[in-house]
Amino acid sequence: MHNCIFFELKRYPKYLRDGYAITGELYMNGVSICRTLENAKYAIPEGLFAVDYCDSPKFGRKLPLIHNDTDCRATRGLRIHAGNSISDTQGCILVGRDFKWLNDKTIRLLESKLTVETLCKIIELNPKCPIALLICEE
Repeated sequence: MHNCIFFELKRYPKYLRDGYAITGELYMNGVSICRTLENAKYAIPEGLFAVDYCDSPKFGRKLPLIHNDTDCRATRGLRIHAGNSISDTQGCILVGRDFKWLNDKTIRLLESKLTVETLCKIIELNPKCPIALLICEE
């Protein structure tokens, strides 16, 4: 994909005591940029998605919105945003610098707000580039 921001999310499912969380790693154009955390109960299915960088009424700022042409995910508002645990999300993807295990069954994302800011700056520096997200299981 030429002149495109291409994100790839590689998921690594992990069972946790407080629910089923999905951990992962987000790559941009083949380079690892952060870790991810999702609530498996509401997780986005594997596949290729378009990403729009647009206003989020819930968060009061621009954030990446994940969608495709075959369903109505845009109306659900599935985004990439900050959060520290699976209780901070339903279907959205949380991003952070790394994970911290609080015990053998509880995981948290570190530096999530800073990671979202960095991700948004990358997108803002390339305003005319289409954005794509490929989600796959490892």
